[in-house]
Amino acid sequence: MGDKDGWRRIGAGICLVGAPLVILVAMLVHAGLREGPAEDALETIRGASDRWFTGVVLGLVGFTLLIGAVLAVVHLCRRGGADGWGLVGGTVTIIGLSAVIAIQSLELLLWLMSLPGQNAVAMTALAADIDGSNRLALVYLVSLGFFVGFLILAYGLYRSQTTPGWVPAVLAVGVVAFGAGIIPGIDALDIIGAALMLIALGYVGVQAFQGTGAWDEASGEAAVPPG
Repeated sequence: MGDKDGWRRIGAGICLVGAPLVILVAMLVHAGLREGPAEDALETIRGASDRWFTGVVLGLVGFTLLIGAVLAVVHLCRRGGADGWGLVGGTVTIIGLSAVIAIQSLELLLWLMSLPGQNAVAMTALAADIDGSNRLALVYLVSLGFFVGFLILAYGLYRSQTTPGWVPAVLAVGVVAFGAGIIPGIDALDIIGAALMLIALGYVGVQAFQGTGAWDEASGEAAVPPG
C-alpha cells in the first residue's frame, strides 16, 4: 500500500464510501428540520440548535468528500474510454457542488444568527434580506449542476463499462431521488436518494480499497465485471 497507486486507490475509496455515507447520516440528522424562508428557519434552528449544527457540519464534510468521489468516477470513465462524458459530467458536477457547499455554509451562518445573545429582530430582518437576494437565487440555480452533472457522470460510467451495469443505473436513480427531495424539502426522498448513492458509489469504493475490477492497476486496462 506504500506505492503511489495504492494510496491513490485508498483516497478514492475513502471519498467514494465516505461521502455518500456522511451525506446519508446528515440527511437523517436533519430530517424534520426543513425550513421555508430563511427568517422562518431561525425559529426552527432555535428549537433544535444541536441537530441543525450537526446536520449542517456533516453535510459540509460529505459534500466536500464528494468532490474526490467525482474525480474517482471521472477516472473510471477515462479508463473505459468515455473521457468526454467524464470530463463534462465531472466539471458540471463540481461547479454545482461548489454552490451546494455555499448553501450549506449559509445554513451554518443561520445557525450562528440563531444563537442566544443575538438580536432576534435584527437577525430575522437580515435573514429576510439574504433570502430575497437575487445573487442567492443564482447560487441555487448553479447548484442544479450537481444533479445534472452527476447524471452525465452516471451515463459516462455506463458507457465506460468499468462497473456492472446496475451501478450507474442505481447512481442515476439515487441522484434523481435526492434532487426530487432536496428541492421541495421531502426528507424521505433525500434519505432514499442518499442511500442509493451510497450503494452505487460504495460498491466502487470497496473495489478501490481492494484493488479489484476497474481499480486493478496491474491489468493495465479497465477490467469490465460481468453484468
